[in-house]
Amino acid sequence: MRACRELRPGVEIGITLNLGSITPGTDEQVDIDAAWRTDGNVNRIWLDPLFKGSYPDDMVELYSAYPPGFSVVQDGDLATISEPLDFLG
Repeated sequence: MRACRELRPGVEIGITLNLGSITPGTDEQVDIDAAWRTDGNVNRIWLDPLFKGSYPDDMVELYSAYPPGFSVVQDGDLATISEPLDFLG
């Protein structure tokens, strides 16, 4: 974002994501939990770093069991990822 803004001041910069609307199939807790996990994988894993500067705790916990987990995220990465955007598509 910084490099783009330096090269093209005044140009609007954003990101377009393939997000989804996730709804539990029933009111059963198992479906509610599954919908939340799906939302984490489809939406929050992308949106939280962009707009909150962190990954969702439940996704970090889930993926920590699978190498490399989030060990690939380096110091300063989230600050770069969460630079202000002009739009979300």
